[in-house]
Amino acid sequence: MSRTTGIGIALVGVIAASPDAALLRLMAMSGGTDSVIMVWRSMATLLCSLTIGIINEGGIQPLLAGLLRHPSLIITSVVFSSTSSLCFAISLIKVDAAKALLLISLNPLWSSLLGKVILGDELPMRTVLCNVAALVSMVLVFMPTLLAMLSGAPMPAGDGRRLTADGESPLYVLFPLATGMVMACSLTYVRSISLRVPSVSFKAAPTLTSLVTSILPAVPTLTSGTSLTLGLQPLFFIAVVLNGVGLGAYNAACVLAPRYITGAEVALILLLETVFGPIFVFALFGDVPNVWTLASGGVLLTALGAHEIAGARSQPGTPRPEPTNEPVRHSFLIEEGVHYANSSRASRASRRDSRAHFSPAFHEPLHPAKEGA
Repeated sequence: MSRTTGIGIALVGVIAASPDAALLRLMAMSGGTDSVIMVWRSMATLLCSLTIGIINEGGIQPLLAGLLRHPSLIITSVVFSSTSSLCFAISLIKVDAAKALLLISLNPLWSSLLGKVILGDELPMRTVLCNVAALVSMVLVFMPTLLAMLSGAPMPAGDGRRLTADGESPLYVLFPLATGMVMACSLTYVRSISLRVPSVSFKAAPTLTSLVTSILPAVPTLTSGTSLTLGLQPLFFIAVVLNGVGLGAYNAACVLAPRYITGAEVALILLLETVFGPIFVFALFGDVPNVWTLASGGVLLTALGAHEIAGARSQPGTPRPEPTNEPVRHSFLIEEGVHYANSSRASRASRRDSRAHFSPAFHEPLHPAKEGA
């Protein structure tokens, strides 16, 4: 049951965050610049993460109590999550989408290695093969860019996730690579602490992470005199709210799912964003995914499906007893024996009462009084 819970939490998180690419493009088309989008996006995520945390803990006081119970452990998680979120945002803005996704998708590999080395997690063959298939699927996504680089042809257009049209600096490639590594560290850390300190609650961590990631871009934006509302259309704020809800659910899934399943499994499920993301882009803007993207999605979905089927079969279940008539016969004999014993006892008592009723001795005292007493 716990495994099913972990998979369900991770799936809800990745589905909620999958419209991220489409919503980022929608914000850019509605008047938002890079810095303005990051500020509004972070603030919306902060409010949604706070709401989710309050609902999960049953109130603001339990949420604060959980934070104060183990503050150092939660702050460490916030450091990992904040670094990952900022690197992820920069990757979406500054790096080609295919290249960024390829490097970020190394996250399951890092998670598997960290789980094996640090936590001693079992790394079954199905997980190893699924990691290999996931890497193959990401290579397929990157294939158009790779072919263009080899042939000297112009680079293919991205899927709308990259917001700027500036030339890409080689240093920016380090951000998606760091994103995958830090995400793996975060998942491994949460799982490690959850196993060693079951009383710790990470439900306040997404709220603090969103607070940090909203302050960092807001300070330079506001101090530079940039307006946060100038030129923004109403559709911008609708996209911001939807994006905040999705990222809030995603951040919550990243700290809740590792309590039930390994970090490698969480990371593999989170890769489904590369499959669902282009679907939302197609639904909103009509951009048809190329054949490489479709092939990548097919490989990833097949690998994850086979991984879960193999995992379900490998879990030992409660053995069912072989059908036999022995228990029925024994219980029948026991019931008949009890019934016969009760009947015989009642019959003997009835005969004794009858003899006592007709016997004169029954009315005489057992110990007659002595004469002259």
